[in-house]
Amino acid sequence: MKNIGDIAPDFTLLSNNNEMTSLPKDKTTVLYFYPKDNTPGCTLEAKGFRDYYKEFLDKNITILGISTDNNNSHKKFSEKYALPFPILSDENGIVCKEYGTLKNKGIYKLKNMTKRVTFLIDKNHKILYVWDKIKIDKHPQDILKKIDEIKP
Repeated sequence: MKNIGDIAPDFTLLSNNNEMTSLPKDKTTVLYFYPKDNTPGCTLEAKGFRDYYKEFLDKNITILGISTDNNNSHKKFSEKYALPFPILSDENGIVCKEYGTLKNKGIYKLKNMTKRVTFLIDKNHKILYVWDKIKIDKHPQDILKKIDEIKP
């Protein structure tokens, strides 16, 4: 898995808005990988980012979500929960592999799913922080606290 100090791999993926979306080059980004749309933990996580979206915007932070679900699933998920940020489809798991988040054990290997991992990435694509043990109900707050500490 990519670590603090590594350069984040660039990518371009289709978003739930049918736009090709890349890692921004001019803003700090919260890039969060999650296993599956419409599951309890993933829904809680996405709604948390939605609920704290203004605080991220106020800090000039972009939020991007990635999972291996298809774009149609992302569209429905995003509309159902009024998510104001792009959700990107990595159906083949290529970006997940580059970041080291693809699950590769047991039944998950067959389902091509990603682990729940979040990266804080600066405008030069340097990874500033990695969350791989996430408290879903406090995740956005934990990220905002870390942003205040390191002031990217």
